[in-house]
Amino acid sequence: MGIPGPSLTLAGINLLAGEMLAVGVGYVLAVGALPVADINGNALVNVGIRASSNLLRGIIFKYVTPASIIGGTITVTWPVGGYIGGIVASKFSGIVGTTEEFISASFVSTTSPDSGITLDYGFPNVGYGLIATNGLAADALGVWQPSAGALWMHAGQRVSLALLGLDVKEGYRIIGAPLGGQARITGQTLRRSVALFGLFD
Repeated sequence: MGIPGPSLTLAGINLLAGEMLAVGVGYVLAVGALPVADINGNALVNVGIRASSNLLRGIIFKYVTPASIIGGTITVTWPVGGYIGGIVASKFSGIVGTTEEFISASFVSTTSPDSGITLDYGFPNVGYGLIATNGLAADALGVWQPSAGALWMHAGQRVSLALLGLDVKEGYRIIGAPLGGQARITGQTLRRSVALFGLFD
């Protein structure tokens, strides 16, 4: 998690060669150029971004590890402007890390942010979802819940900056059946939200 400043870090990252790192970033109060991300100076790939004006933005990054990293640090840097941001991250093994599909949606106010369902039903794949809201720690968290034709997501990490109006949640799923994937939460407190989903193989 972070407060206004030029960069934000997440330390203690261990990766084996060939593993894919997925990083979700939610932030507010940012203007100008988009942030960039790296791990120990190695640039992460921007998979996709979604904005709900400058009040809320979400980005998914990825990195396929060529050599093992022990105790690495993810750094997200905003070239200009201020921000309030949060980072969540997961690692996956047994996949190449190719981005098959990225989908996203933004909402001025909703209790059920939903990225939409992927068109790619191939498998096995890894699905990584990110939900960011202008929420508070006391808000109803909601649950990851799919629409018909998609699979449940497992809840991952959550970062909540209670006094600053930012809540960032990740979800993930190993997709071993010919069904679509999506980032969808139902039952959260009514908030501005963005929902992003990346499908990787």
